[in-house]
Amino acid sequence: RSSLVWLWLAASAPCSSCFLPTLHSPGLWIAQQHVASWHSLQASSLRSAPRSGQGSACLRMQDKNTVSGYERLGKEPAIVLGDVATFLIFAAIGRGSHGSSEGSIFLTAAPFMLAWFALAPALGAYRKANNRMDVIKGVLPAVILAAPAGCALRGALQDHMPALPFWIISFVSISLLMSLWRLVHFQLQETASTLDGFVEAITEDID
Repeated sequence: RSSLVWLWLAASAPCSSCFLPTLHSPGLWIAQQHVASWHSLQASSLRSAPRSGQGSACLRMQDKNTVSGYERLGKEPAIVLGDVATFLIFAAIGRGSHGSSEGSIFLTAAPFMLAWFALAPALGAYRKANNRMDVIKGVLPAVILAAPAGCALRGALQDHMPALPFWIISFVSISLLMSLWRLVHFQLQETASTLDGFVEAITEDID
């Protein structure tokens, strides 16, 4: 019980000099050692804890540097045009396989393009890719939702839903065509970047 009293007195004391007359007591010395350790641990915890101001500043910086997929539509016209061409090719293949002559290729592809550009940017299809796997990871989640949405929109416009094989063939075809186009685009960008670096290195050597 006396050790607990000494511990309470040592913890509540503003400084160790308040107990100089009683430093000869072993109980007080042990209590002061425990209190010193506790204060040291508390101080280190306070130093390691992130400040709320710094945390909010980091979040604001991340938000500022984040570019949404819909904003990237205007920054990546080549990808957008390539996506449009992909859906036109998909529509042309479908119309050719069915021997359809009604309407136009653009009208056939329109429901799928509308669904794609409405959903794909939010699903990461226009996120910058660092490798080929990133390209596939960006395309597939978007196709999983956009292809069925395009089929449903086409059915709504024609007043009847297409048969199940049409949904499956559309999903597989769009997945393959879109992945192929995006991989080609990625490879072209990588090649252009390599050539730019090569030309820059030669220019520096000449200078």
